Amino acid sequence: MRESIAAVHVTRMCVALRLFFYIGLISPSALILASTYNDSARLYADILKPFDIRIRPLKNQSEPITVYFQMFLLNILNIDEVTQQVDLNAWINFSWVDELRTWDPSDYDRVSLIHPMPLDTWRPRILVSNSVAKRDLFEDDYTPLYISSDGRSKWFPGTIFSISCDIDIRHYPFDSQTCTMYIMTQDFATNINFYPDPSTVMTGNFKRNGEWDLMSTQVITSTPTFSNAAFSRLEISMVLKRKPVFFVVNTLVPTMFISAISSIVFILPEDSGERASFAITMLLSLSVFLSTVSSQLPQNSENFPIIISYLFSLLVLNGTTVFVTVLHLRCRQKKKESTPKSTGKEARHVGPVLSARRKRHFHNVSIQPIWGSGEKQLAAIPGEANVGQSFQKQDIAQRKNSLISDGDVTLARETTTDHSKQRNNSHGNSVVMAYLKDPNVLLFVFINTAWLILTTYFLVELISP
Repeated sequence: MRESIAAVHVTRMCVALRLFFYIGLISPSALILASTYNDSARLYADILKPFDIRIRPLKNQSEPITVYFQMFLLNILNIDEVTQQVDLNAWINFSWVDELRTWDPSDYDRVSLIHPMPLDTWRPRILVSNSVAKRDLFEDDYTPLYISSDGRSKWFPGTIFSISCDIDIRHYPFDSQTCTMYIMTQDFATNINFYPDPSTVMTGNFKRNGEWDLMSTQVITSTPTFSNAAFSRLEISMVLKRKPVFFVVNTLVPTMFISAISSIVFILPEDSGERASFAITMLLSLSVFLSTVSSQLPQNSENFPIIISYLFSLLVLNGTTVFVTVLHLRCRQKKKESTPKSTGKEARHVGPVLSARRKRHFHNVSIQPIWGSGEKQLAAIPGEANVGQSFQKQDIAQRKNSLISDGDVTLARETTTDHSKQRNNSHGNSVVMAYLKDPNVLLFVFINTAWLILTTYFLVELISP
């Protein structure tokens, strides 16, 4: 009996020892967690609740508080030339020194940083003055603040900034735009001063845009006055340059090609019946490209795009081509109607008769050169193809029976060669003059010259800054 009672006591003692062992393992961490939570809760209560969030965190309220500014640009979402609106995705870092919300970390179990909600502490009230959406973009923002034990505070609001931008499209698509975003405080400049640190936009995580290149950025401060009240304002300027490759390949080059080949209408045969239809087709194609480009540009008459002037000039040139083509075809048709139908038949009969008579006349002519000077001899030579051979045979026969000099023979040969060259030159000049007298050739040259002058002038104006 006593042994059984002793065994029960031993068992109870073992259970008690195990219980104390587990409690000893668990209680320190629980006590530490409870202590850290209590210290943090006490810190939030001591730092946030006693102070009014509407009052600037300065001990001397007669001095302005300095708010440092940083902007982190992530990407350019959209630039709409028609509505002149720019959409940016960016984060902003506002930092300042809070002189009221400071503490000793040793009093709160070494807690040196807290993350209150923006609505629980003071923050600068700002607005984007040239925003096309809400002016107060961070009114309901819940991005947490960071307050350290020495009073340094940081606020990182981020949003999509939709701002208005005066886009100058005179040199479209080789244009560069400067867009500026204005961030100003709702307090007077005597209460808050903005200070950019650094003076440029941070682009370390910037993603390149497919249509625009970000050339440079700048952040400056200004103090505008409204109703005799000065406000501190930040001006974030961004220089953007358009990438013209897409527009040049898909619109400009096809337009130039269509307008260039429109002059081919004067090379087509007049009797083919395709001249007018070809010219009208080129005109319609050019008008389609003009309407496409016009729909992509803002309806602004102050800075009229040079590219629109160029396309309109090409449209007028092609319209002139169509008008001249139709007028030329009409004049030719009237000329055909006024020509007698028997003229062609008579020409077909008279031509062979005259040709036969000429051949028979030259076949019966005998060559009898008169010997004396070379010029007189050549004057008696008819324009036959075998004149040279006949002259050589008679020259050899006559030299045997006469005292003709070698100088006369040489002069005769040189004179004959000069006459043949003159005939060839006169034939070439006659061909050139025949082409120049052709109205189709003249119109082709005129239209191409006008196109070249227009294209050169407008391209120089487009590319030049």
